[in-house]
Amino acid sequence: MLPAYTSAFPPPPKYYKLYGGIAPQPEPPALPPDNATFAVFGEVRVANAQSLQQMFPAGQIDTVAELKKLNHSVAVNFLQLLDYLLTNPVDFQVKIGDIEQLVRNMNTLINTYRPHEARESLIAMMQDQVDRSHHSTDDLSKCARVTHNLTTSDKEGVGREGEAEGGAGL
Repeated sequence: MLPAYTSAFPPPPKYYKLYGGIAPQPEPPALPPDNATFAVFGEVRVANAQSLQQMFPAGQIDTVAELKKLNHSVAVNFLQLLDYLLTNPVDFQVKIGDIEQLVRNMNTLINTYRPHEARESLIAMMQDQVDRSHHSTDDLSKCARVTHNLTTSDKEGVGREGEAEGGAGL
């Protein structure tokens, strides 16, 4: 079953009207059903498909170690794919499916880092902003001191010149 349209750049979803100059609706429209189909780069996919076989343990894991294991498995499966292509080219789809599952699992593990990465990026940006503020404040303080010294020395210089001129006339 193909979707109603397949386009490289489909139109935006209808709820985009909620944002911008148009008055918002009370609530956004319902999400599409779990079995809705859509096209991505010409390939038809099913939304929320539960076809991912999790190849790493559930719960708290060492993500780096699991990614290394999955990466090693991808390399081994690739070598097996090459062997299949040499010996029995008809059965190569099985190995491609295995590699696809491994890559999807790696992608799932990498996506667990996204909140941490976003938090660290935000911390770095805020620290940079604080550093720039401190630098600007220091520069302004230096300029204020220089200006104060100049005005103080000018006032003293003007007072001395007046005394010298007044004293010379006596």
